Amino acid sequence: MKVKLSHAFYEDPIGTAGGLALWWNEDASVNILKSKKQQFWEMMSRLRDNNNDKWCILGDSNVVASPNNKSGGSPFDPTQARVFFEFFEDAGLLDLPIKDGSYTWSNLRIEEDSILEKLDRIVVSVEWNSDFLKAIGVMDAPIASDHSPIILFLNGIKKKGKRAFKFESKWLLEEECSRKISESWESTPRCPSSQVFGRKLKQTKVKLMKWSKEVYGKGKRNIEKIMLS
Repeated sequence: MKVKLSHAFYEDPIGTAGGLALWWNEDASVNILKSKKQQFWEMMSRLRDNNNDKWCILGDSNVVASPNNKSGGSPFDPTQARVFFEFFEDAGLLDLPIKDGSYTWSNLRIEEDSILEKLDRIVVSVEWNSDFLKAIGVMDAPIASDHSPIILFLNGIKKKGKRAFKFESKWLLEEECSRKISESWESTPRCPSSQVFGRKLKQTKVKLMKWSKEVYGKGKRNIEKIMLS
């Protein structure tokens, strides 16, 4: 995938933990700052006090804000949540809704060892929200990370009539089809055990649709060329 943005910043992860990838264009001014959790929220509060700019903060807050945002592991810690909400209230910010999932982070373990938390969020000011009333976040499947990526759609999600996935019997005549299915099914996604079957189905569907478009799309384009010649 090509990202048509002129600037980038990367922070390498340690295993599957941490890491940051950020891209932006010339029309945005970005400063990369690093600090510890308590210092970070104090710094953010000072920044908010000193200006009335329209704010949109997206990413890992590293805070479990309520017991409903956590499943498994150590008990919910209200102290960290209190610091977060104090900043939230003082700064006059809103928590933008995120679709397609309740938890954004997993320790990638199963059964009684599984821990799920909502750590990633989109925080915006009232002024920013008034400019983008349809803005919404969508959670995507994690790839080589213990966090699920959050995609921000400023103008909402346009409903498109997507073609339903159908397995074509003619695919069985192609040896490559069987290979694509085996590759997808044997590749175990890094997610809680309750999600493995669904993720395997999804990645198999995506691989078959891409393969079908590459193989049979060529024939369709050739026919169109002949008809136009």
